[in-house]
Amino acid sequence: MAWTANTFVGADPGQVMDVLTRPGAISSWAPVPFEVQGLDTDRLETGSRARVAGMMAGKELAFEVEVHEASDEALRLTASGPFVEMDVAYDVFPNDDSAAVHASIDVKGKGIMGRFVAKAVEGFLAGGALNSALAELAFAAENPEFEYEHVALAA
Repeated sequence: MAWTANTFVGADPGQVMDVLTRPGAISSWAPVPFEVQGLDTDRLETGSRARVAGMMAGKELAFEVEVHEASDEALRLTASGPFVEMDVAYDVFPNDDSAAVHASIDVKGKGIMGRFVAKAVEGFLAGGALNSALAELAFAAENPEFEYEHVALAA
């Protein structure tokens, strides 16, 4: 099932894409604190691969991330873990002096255990995690002076 959310951001699309693709900025709006490992550049780019690990409900979640597209108006990636795979898409559209953002996350469980984990992730999304993330994304894009302290980058 795909979960979607939309918001308007009082910043230009380039600033929104900066916040969407820079790991230090992502931590300011992502619903789960995490560490990025193995990213060769300072931002997500088309073709980038990295490992992302964080904690949720006292359990470590780790995903291999593959960026399919990181352009001026879109970010598309797949995050694959041992039990779930998530296809994530953000589309950013210019809107007068602001930007419109559409987000979509499709969660798929792998096997029996994966179905349980997928339901837990969907419960997290149903509880408003995607809408909250977009609200935090808007804040970060509208306040570029904000210091990004929540993410650890590891080689």
